Amino acid sequence: MISVDKIAIIWSVVIVAIAVGFATVGNMSSETNQGDNTPAFVYPNAGAKQTMETAATSIFLQTDRKTYSNNDQIQVSGSVGKKILDLPITLLVIDPNEDIVSIAQLNVDDKRNFSETINIGGPLWKQEGKYAIKVHYGEKNTAKTTFDFVLPAVTSELSDVFNVYVEDRVFSVEYGITNSNIKNMAMISDCLCLVVTIDSQDRGVLTVDLPRNMIDAISQGDDDIFFVLMDGIEIPYEEISANSQSRTIQIQFDKGTSELEIIGSNPT
Repeated sequence: MISVDKIAIIWSVVIVAIAVGFATVGNMSSETNQGDNTPAFVYPNAGAKQTMETAATSIFLQTDRKTYSNNDQIQVSGSVGKKILDLPITLLVIDPNEDIVSIAQLNVDDKRNFSETINIGGPLWKQEGKYAIKVHYGEKNTAKTTFDFVLPAVTSELSDVFNVYVEDRVFSVEYGITNSNIKNMAMISDCLCLVVTIDSQDRGVLTVDLPRNMIDAISQGDDDIFFVLMDGIEIPYEEISANSQSRTIQIQFDKGTSELEIIGSNPT
């Protein structure tokens, strides 16, 4: 996997390749002062005449809050000590596993300021913990700050029943759902999958009790995992309970989700 630093450098070099001119900076002392959820300052290493992509400058970076949750917006702002022609800033949001969940390019205005609004949500934002925002301005100028991402506790109980028709049989499927309504449940026998159409108003949870004689996932006589898709993208789920008649699973979905697919497998 290409590292975060390499990705940012590639973005900067591509932009530099089509830019014209060079920037000259004087000698500057080297000092760094960074901390969790506090404005970050980065002072460059001393250098003489430098090309635009290696020109040195300080960077100030901050967020408007320390903690965010799903569907929140992160307001990022900052400034640079010296504007390097029309070179943009590359911004990366990195999760606790060091995976990039968001990337953007920001323009620096004539007052040397920059800002960005980051919308939280979607399948990449699936892990709680400490996230990092890292900015790159040219090849050597970077700054980083962090924030905490938490998922609110959402639960649902089996409180409703939906009749699913499979050929000449009717299965009464018990379910519970939060922040959404069930528009339809349909069993597609060819792929052994249950398609649940919903109208989600916000992030929520679907808890559904799956009759084994309607849909199941079995491998070598033991329970196997289901595959669950949210609008075509595979997502994790939690199995709450299982007995000889059914298996109960719980699926978290995002605001705006329209379809959940639960895919089983034939015994092997």
